[in-house]
Amino acid sequence: MSARLEDRPLIKDLKRDAILSGGAGLVFTAIFGLALGNALGLGLSHASAATAFYAAYMAAAWPWLMDNKPALHSLGPANRVTIFRAALVANVGALCLAPGAAAGWAITLLALATFSLDAVDGAVARRYGVSSRFGAGFDAELDALFTLILAVLVFRMERAGAFVLVAGAWRYVFLLLMWFWPLFGADLPYSSRRRVVCGVQVGALVLSMSPLVAQPLSGWIAAASVSLLSLSFAIDIAWLVRQHAPRGPRS
Repeated sequence: MSARLEDRPLIKDLKRDAILSGGAGLVFTAIFGLALGNALGLGLSHASAATAFYAAYMAAAWPWLMDNKPALHSLGPANRVTIFRAALVANVGALCLAPGAAAGWAITLLALATFSLDAVDGAVARRYGVSSRFGAGFDAELDALFTLILAVLVFRMERAGAFVLVAGAWRYVFLLLMWFWPLFGADLPYSSRRRVVCGVQVGALVLSMSPLVAQPLSGWIAAASVSLLSLSFAIDIAWLVRQHAPRGPRS
């Protein structure tokens, strides 16, 4: 009981910092959304949608924070970078709701900048020794959401067929499998393959939506990256099934 009482001030400080940091991210999302909406001729509706996207993601992350509290009284610099990236992801996501999918260099550069920041939060966490289970999950789920958003945009821009949506669906299919079969919730061994494949997938989607390529090349790039991602998920699923398969009697 005493340990719990000692932790309460730290938890209180963590909650306060999370609310302040998340609130700052919300303000940035709205301001950036207004600027981007005006630049693309989308007006206030874009800022409203981006703010709603951001608020929904942060609300979903709150229980994860409380269940996997970092060993600090604050979120730390790495998670603040992720919050900033969440604001950018929310603005990219809001473009999926635009009457016509935004195309051109503006959205491509925004997606590229958001993608580039993915390497920053991890590097900051390692540099300052503030890695945590919450930070890893916060970052990974944002990556999954960003992949889904990019897949929808590539499809709406008609740069690839509906198959590209598989790239964004894989993570959520995996979560659904975890819901029905607990074995899929087991920890997977570390693999650099996952990070490389994830990076290749997001990079390929950004390239597919850019003015640099058009159909059919954009479709081929998307198809190759979706196939690679599907193979990576299949490898992990097969490993989990093998690990939990009933063992026969030893001879």
